[in-house]
Amino acid sequence: MVSTGQMMGYVMAILLPLIAVLIPFYILWKQSSKVERGMLGAIGYGIMGYFWQKIIYYFLKKLALSANIGNLDVLAVVDVLVSGIFVAAGLYWGVYLTNTKQRSLYRSTTVGLGFGLGVALFYYGLPFYYAIRINVGAYTGTDTAKAIILSTSTASLYLDAVRNILWVLVYMGVAFWVGKNHLEKKRLTAWLMP
Repeated sequence: MVSTGQMMGYVMAILLPLIAVLIPFYILWKQSSKVERGMLGAIGYGIMGYFWQKIIYYFLKKLALSANIGNLDVLAVVDVLVSGIFVAAGLYWGVYLTNTKQRSLYRSTTVGLGFGLGVALFYYGLPFYYAIRINVGAYTGTDTAKAIILSTSTASLYLDAVRNILWVLVYMGVAFWVGKNHLEKKRLTAWLMP
């Protein structure tokens, strides 16, 4: 059984970043609501930008690892660099799509909020779902995944909630700069910023 503390840790690892998204979102929405629409769509683009870059990246990473490519140290360095490129692509994709009809720095910044929320949902949403299934006796996954969920400490989950709040703020700032450079038609700088 997953303990109550662990369950609350999973809830907080998702809920606290959600609150951290709602506060700046409300401020941005209030400032821009008289001029434009599409702020909820921008959050959606941010979340989907994170998901698609993660899914494509993991697929390519598994493909590269299955090919038994050379030295693991070199592969780790390449892994970090390619991961950064995919994060930049995901953010830029969201910023680009939110600015196709009407150009807006507010929506560009909101993409970063969605991207940060996507981090929390991706890393803690599925384990939380599995933890619920473990507790009700309906878990059908692997024993390794179950052991990882059961061995996760409560303290690490609460620290991860704080880390997720920081990721939301970092991605919001990065999306602001990417959007600013995109709106000024400095597309190369927008790609290099993250």
